[in-house]
Amino acid sequence: MSDIFLKKIAKGALMVLIGIFIAKLLSFIYRVIIARHGIEEYGLFSLALVVFSIIVSFSSFGLHKGIVYYISYFKNKEEDNKIKGIIYFSFKLLLTSSVIASILLFIFSETIAVSIFHNSDLTLVLKLMAIVIPFAVLIELAYTLMRAFHLVKYIVYSKDLFQNIAKILLTIIFLALGLQLKGIVLAYILAIGFSFLLTLYYFKKHILQIFNKALNIEYSNKILLLYSLPLMLSEGISLIYLWTDNLMLGFFTDARSLGLYNAAIPFAQLFYTFPFALMMLFFPLLSGMDFKTQRDEFKKTYITVNKWVIAINLFLLAMFIIFSKQLLSIFGPEYIEGSKVLIILSIGYFLTYTAVPPSNIMLIFRKTKWIFLNNLTLFIINIILNFVLIQKYGIIGAAIATTISLTILTLLILIESYILSRINPFKINTFKVLISILLVFSFAKLTSTLIHISSIYLVILFSLLFAFLYLILLLVTRSLEKEDFMIFKAIQDKLGIDLEFLNKFIEKFIR
Repeated sequence: MSDIFLKKIAKGALMVLIGIFIAKLLSFIYRVIIARHGIEEYGLFSLALVVFSIIVSFSSFGLHKGIVYYISYFKNKEEDNKIKGIIYFSFKLLLTSSVIASILLFIFSETIAVSIFHNSDLTLVLKLMAIVIPFAVLIELAYTLMRAFHLVKYIVYSKDLFQNIAKILLTIIFLALGLQLKGIVLAYILAIGFSFLLTLYYFKKHILQIFNKALNIEYSNKILLLYSLPLMLSEGISLIYLWTDNLMLGFFTDARSLGLYNAAIPFAQLFYTFPFALMMLFFPLLSGMDFKTQRDEFKKTYITVNKWVIAINLFLLAMFIIFSKQLLSIFGPEYIEGSKVLIILSIGYFLTYTAVPPSNIMLIFRKTKWIFLNNLTLFIINIILNFVLIQKYGIIGAAIATTISLTILTLLILIESYILSRINPFKINTFKVLISILLVFSFAKLTSTLIHISSIYLVILFSLLFAFLYLILLLVTRSLEKEDFMIFKAIQDKLGIDLEFLNKFIEKFIR
């Protein structure tokens, strides 16, 4: 049974991973275009995005994970009338909440800009972004439903590809027309608007037709809200504490400091790419399993996914530490002074995103209140740390405060997920992975000391060489197991290829 689950994860996650990789690449190009236009404008736009993201999150009432959970649950029970009820209720609630949020942000945009962030230029930016809040909220609802029905390729088409390409093209056009910051914001909201239309088309074609047949709608509002409301507070607080550094930098410092700090953020957020791709498939599949009767399958899948996350993200962490200055130079030479921020944030984001699989254990066991209490605790700690450290150390202080907070959160998640499942997500092979990356890091650090690696092209070339060395070490230390090899074969099947020679070579090292 677990082999079937693992193959589903590999095949589904491959599509998602490709989509996310393209999205991250396009999003990175988008940020580089804005950052190279001016460090102050980049900082100001980044701050506006933080405010926008927090409002969109609260307007969504935390329904997204609840929707995925209960649609998966009701699908297994073949209760389509309840699924239809979830869709109808979610749409009505989120449409209402997002319109109210849009109006409130538009009215209070000047107060937020001047009284809190001491920058009147932010007023127009917030007013423009307020207009698109309902579209952003409803798009995310549509993506959630597509995820619940395993239609992730349409998320890739609409969100990862179309929306990001639209942002880039419109930004280039508006900047060429001399619209400056206003053009950057207009490009952003128009891209969301166009993406909304495409998403609406996919939604009507592939989800609404499922319910064309007459069904007596049975609403499950109470259980959905009881599951989701703690998540709304939790995710809202989580989003705030993740962006506390930006918000408090906006309050205590200037737009230039925000620009420097936000050059490191896109790199640090890459640690979420692989865990997110896996969890899009991992969470619905495990939500549909009976933990008591399928514990072995649950445990096997959970541990394997956790090991993949650690192995991939450890390599990213090593490369970011060694090549921090070269990576930031992509944004422009003035951003290199933020290299220490990138290193510090990378450690924090690595730790917290390594805990993505364990954190989903609490969702599967419906312990949403635990998640809320975790985030509330970290919210308070992060505010205190940022308040103290930013005033003393500036952007370095913000990075240290965030990393300390994320480390505490990771420890809480690991302890609580073990209490619930009694499953240790770390095996002896996980520590073999750690030994392998330490050897690669030492060799890479020595190489970068002996050879002057300055251009981004050399960074890419040497990173590929180090990745190959890492793979060899994983094989030699026998860190990989038959479950990992099965995933590798499943990916080949998905791509329609057969790497027979490589398969035979890897099989020699599989336990």
